[in-house]
Amino acid sequence: TGTAGHGSSSLAKTAISLLATFPQLPEAFTPHVFAVALGPKSQRAEAQQCLERLPNLVESLILKLPCIEAEERRAAIEWLGRLGNTRAVAPLRAELTRARDAA
Repeated sequence: TGTAGHGSSSLAKTAISLLATFPQLPEAFTPHVFAVALGPKSQRAEAQQCLERLPNLVESLILKLPCIEAEERRAAIEWLGRLGNTRAVAPLRAELTRARDAA
């Protein structure tokens, strides 16, 4: 199974490299690139870079926060922090409060 995982990982990296050359990310690929951008740490950087051209990226990440698994949520929060967009501050505080209340 390690070989299959490596092959699909390599395919995803190649696909994202190709998509990064497009002037605009085709909408049909956006969910797949988001999955990689919030997925395994070794594959995130190029996918995140590809998505950073989206005009609604911050809003899309904020909307995903309550709907994704903990590791993906952590990746989204770290990414929002790196983006440094102040629109994310209030939703991140709300997410922190929700996480504390759930604990």
